[in-house]
Amino acid sequence: MEFEVKNLEIQSLVSKTKELTQKIKNIIDNNTNEILRPAPIFDNGFSMINILIEKKLKDINAVLSDKRTYFDFTFNEQLKLFVQERHKENLEKLTDFTFKRHSQFNLSEEWLIPIENCIRTRAKRALEFIEEKNKIMQESQDSLQPKDSHLQEENLEKDSKQKQESA
Repeated sequence: MEFEVKNLEIQSLVSKTKELTQKIKNIIDNNTNEILRPAPIFDNGFSMINILIEKKLKDINAVLSDKRTYFDFTFNEQLKLFVQERHKENLEKLTDFTFKRHSQFNLSEEWLIPIENCIRTRAKRALEFIEEKNKIMQESQDSLQPKDSHLQEENLEKDSKQKQESA
């Protein structure tokens, strides 16, 4: 289950429009035949790179805003649902994301730079979602805490005195 959740987070971060969980394979130790970890296949051609056209590179987020995930969420909705505190460290790394350039086989810089910027922006947005979730959780916990512990102590003292007087 954890892998599926992580997979949905990755989909929403890189704006994949088709579901990946049906394409999952495993990495297997050839000596022991033990399944080591899942190995998703990301080459189905339905990521943000596939849906972009050159004239839309200046505002990739606008292009993505009307696209929906396999589960009919916007990418931001899906990202907000599945991003968690444990992802923070890797998302912080993505805020400085750059593609590793190959010596011969690359998209042009006019494509790579806007896509890098989009991934950075989405990572920052995911971090904002984590902070929003943390704030909501803290407010929820605070609302469960007694408003004034001093008043609680006074009430306990009154209850104790009443029990002594009635005894």
